[in-house]
Amino acid sequence: MEFSKRLEKLYGLILEERRCARTLDLDRMLAAAHAKEELLPLLQNEHRPLGAAERVLVGKIKEENRRNAYLFLSTLNWIRSTMQFFGKKTTPVRYSGAGAMINTSRGGNLLSGRV
Repeated sequence: MEFSKRLEKLYGLILEERRCARTLDLDRMLAAAHAKEELLPLLQNEHRPLGAAERVLVGKIKEENRRNAYLFLSTLNWIRSTMQFFGKKTTPVRYSGAGAMINTSRGGNLLSGRV
């Protein structure tokens, strides 16, 4: 397969990977990622100047790859924040006689047996 065809295939795989991520089709997404991993060494072994059309395609590949990276990073951050939210203890807020909040590490009054 010639170099420009490999670039086109890589571009298609990047788009396919994002499409699968959005539809949560993990099997196809992993297959696209695996195909990308196999294709990248073949592209790295090419040592020649790029033509004008290839340079345009490489620019598109970089842009789409950046979009995928941002999608995956923002998804990971969302998952982390959701895990932190659900991982926090749910203790009721207590106040002192002066109205200041008191941090407690034990359960609420109902769980501790005091009502």
